[in-house]
Amino acid sequence: MSLHGKKQSGAVLVISLVMLSLVTIIGITAAQTSSLEEKMVGNLRDQNIAFQAAESALLAGERFVAISKPAPKGNCKNGVYKVDDVDCDSAKDFDAPVWLDSAVWAIDGMSKEYNVDNNNSTLDLVNLNANPRYIIERMKNTNCPGKALNATPKCSNYRITAVGKAGSSGAAAMLQSMFIRLD
Repeated sequence: MSLHGKKQSGAVLVISLVMLSLVTIIGITAAQTSSLEEKMVGNLRDQNIAFQAAESALLAGERFVAISKPAPKGNCKNGVYKVDDVDCDSAKDFDAPVWLDSAVWAIDGMSKEYNVDNNNSTLDLVNLNANPRYIIERMKNTNCPGKALNATPKCSNYRITAVGKAGSSGAAAMLQSMFIRLD
């Protein structure tokens, strides 16, 4: 029997084309997945930088309250407010809290800018859209620590809110802390 006498069916060609198509689909899927993961990591990095920027501004606000002499009273200047009195007219405002108003974060005097470059920050805050900002709200006084021990310390309560923005994605982070200052 001779090899030249058999008719070829082309099964190898069909199988190799199917295998080539599968390898191509797997390669394209891997490239898309890699691209998506790269975007996710970039967004996570931007969010982390925004968080660190907000945290640095929050600490700056706490430091401002701690070292100010006298204690900040909430005069609507340099980002210091009285709680529930966002326009400092001594009337209780029932609008949203001052830190929810986006205009507050854009205007100097309504919020305080924390310049990370001029404050010898140990953080490497790069890719910031703008320097982080903070506001301070003078809260109603409550019992101070030590009251249960029959001590009569004088204290002031503050809510400090900070915002940081970073990266091309516009990632933003807002942090708040409650700060009790013993006077």
